[in-house]
Amino acid sequence: MTTPLFTQTSADANASVDKNQLRKSAFSALKRRPAKGFTIDELSKVTGIDRQSLSPRMTELERNGKAARILINITDSGVYRFASRPGKSGKSQQVWFPVI
Repeated sequence: MTTPLFTQTSADANASVDKNQLRKSAFSALKRRPAKGFTIDELSKVTGIDRQSLSPRMTELERNGKAARILINITDSGVYRFASRPGKSGKSQQVWFPVI
């Protein structure tokens, strides 16, 4: 017997989340600090929204042209990567910026 990927409980929980409001809250926070940006951990702290709910909202904001991750040149060899800072765990997290 296979286990379904989504139970009715998880489907109900997903449907109850106002994703538009989460996107608005995240974008509003981004606009308050346009030059420095936010990692997901930092956004979670200032908005009170958990990381697991924020991460997909940031991808949606990026897809809609309202948020971006910025590529930086890290060596003279032309290697680029997204701007990042350490998160709560100490691991590197990408930094999100508003597109305004």
